[in-house]
Amino acid sequence: MVESVDTPDLKSVGLMPVGVQVSLALFPTKYIVVGNVMKYTLTQAYCFYMGEVVRMYFIQGLPYTFDELPQIIQDHPAVQTEALQHRDYDDEDMFKISNYLIMEEMHPLMFEVEIDNPELLPKDD
Repeated sequence: MVESVDTPDLKSVGLMPVGVQVSLALFPTKYIVVGNVMKYTLTQAYCFYMGEVVRMYFIQGLPYTFDELPQIIQDHPAVQTEALQHRDYDDEDMFKISNYLIMEEMHPLMFEVEIDNPELLPKDD
C-alpha cells in the first residue's frame, strides 16, 4: 500500500524534494515504442462519474477527461452494462489523476504526446 503525503508533512521537511513511491499497478503494460519515442495508447469506456454515466477517455489506462451523455444514452442497457464493469470516478479522482498527468507532461489535451491512436482523442463540437 502506498502512503500519501499531505501538506503539513511537506512543510516539516522544509519544502525539500521527497522521494515518492508510485504503485506500478497504476500503469498498464501495453505501450508501443517506435525508435526512441514511446507512443501511448488511448482508450474510451462508459463509466460512472459522480453518479452519472459518462464517456471517459483514458491514456495508458488513466482517465484524463470525459463527455457528458444525454439521459437517453445513459439509460441504454448496453451503456449501463459497460459502465457497471468499470470503476466509479469522482472529482477527487479526476483532480489527482489530471494533476499527475500534467506534472508528467502527459495530459494529451495540454501537451504534445506521441499517441498510437489519435482518432480516440475527444472531438470538439
